[in-house]
Amino acid sequence: MIQLGEHFSNWARRHDQWQRQKVWFIKARDDKERRDKIEDKLAEDALALAAEFALATEIQIREFEKRLSSYDAATVAALMENEERMDAVKLQLQEMLDRAFVMEDGRRVFRTENGEQVFDEVGVEVLPEELEFDLIPPDAPTWEERKALLDVQQKLESERKELIEFQEKLDAVRDTLNSDEVSAKKLDDLNAELLDALPKSVQLNDTTFGLRRDAPDLRTQFSDNSLPLEKHHGLLKIPKIEPAV
Repeated sequence: MIQLGEHFSNWARRHDQWQRQKVWFIKARDDKERRDKIEDKLAEDALALAAEFALATEIQIREFEKRLSSYDAATVAALMENEERMDAVKLQLQEMLDRAFVMEDGRRVFRTENGEQVFDEVGVEVLPEELEFDLIPPDAPTWEERKALLDVQQKLESERKELIEFQEKLDAVRDTLNSDEVSAKKLDDLNAELLDALPKSVQLNDTTFGLRRDAPDLRTQFSDNSLPLEKHHGLLKIPKIEPAV
């Protein structure tokens, strides 16, 4: 009986020891897994940090400068086209003013195509008690024609402002290249900023940029950004639109 008790006691001690060893083994395994995960995360972070601050190669910078030059050339071309169209619109507006009916107070006025309303040259409506509408010759320019030209002029002015702002951004990016040691990631970020700010009127066909972000198809049509203008007897023919009231 005593021997049986001692045998049971020895078995219990061995069982407890085995349980402790099992717990220790599981803990050691879990600790190793946690250490491995921490080491892997540290290694990944180190690689990401190294990639973020790795200086751009001379080839990358040269390719980026080529892209800046292509932006410059396309923007200058868009500005020149904008100026030509602006000059044409101004001539047409002046021609309309020269042919417009002049009221006794000196205001030049334009009647709508349906003959029901009259507006002066700045868009203020002229009331019937101020003017007898039938005095305006039928061949005088209409308010729809003038309003269409004014709309085109406003679009061109907004477009020019956008182009000039983009030129200033290009200059700022070029200053960054000249003043700092630029990382490859910084080049990517600068390229993304330029793509986001690129005016629609800039016609660009260059998708072979040497950075990690490929440029999309940047080809656009100027006519998408303004009303179409056609030559008609030496003047610009403007599409009809509804008058503003």
